[in-house]
Amino acid sequence: MAMYVGFGLLGYIEYGPSPALTLFSGLAVLLLAPEFFQPLRTLSQHYHDRAAALGAAESVVNILNQATLVSKQRSLTPLSHRSAIELAAVCVTYPGRGQVIGPINLTIQRGEVVVLSGASGSGKSTLLALLAGFIAPSAGEYSRQEDSHFAWLDQQPSLAWQFDR
Repeated sequence: MAMYVGFGLLGYIEYGPSPALTLFSGLAVLLLAPEFFQPLRTLSQHYHDRAAALGAAESVVNILNQATLVSKQRSLTPLSHRSAIELAAVCVTYPGRGQVIGPINLTIQRGEVVVLSGASGSGKSTLLALLAGFIAPSAGEYSRQEDSHFAWLDQQPSLAWQFDR
């Protein structure tokens, strides 16, 4: 729009009201254009937010429908009072892929910050999903304090919550 107003004021192009366009009216048009298009920008923003929410909801539904991966059994009383999470000889097996990690023995104390590193494909994401309770161990014992809280920022962040049944 600024190019049309500018070229119209310079006399390089003629369109609609360009012969009658003055510097004042051209400036007024340029200053009012963002306000004129604001409802359209707002609609566009809400449309994209809705599309992102629908995509996230579809991902959540897919995760919730994978009943074989959802953790069903978990002891909520670790052996030590200072422990937040304890794993004893835990293995994780995926259908069709076999055992991907384990056996693992791990104790995470309350207030402890843990960094997990390793080569690509070594099972870091699977271990984190196990600790978060998204998947159940196929062997071994997993226990977690009922009131323990932890944070996890995945490579592909998504919404997660816990249902108490």
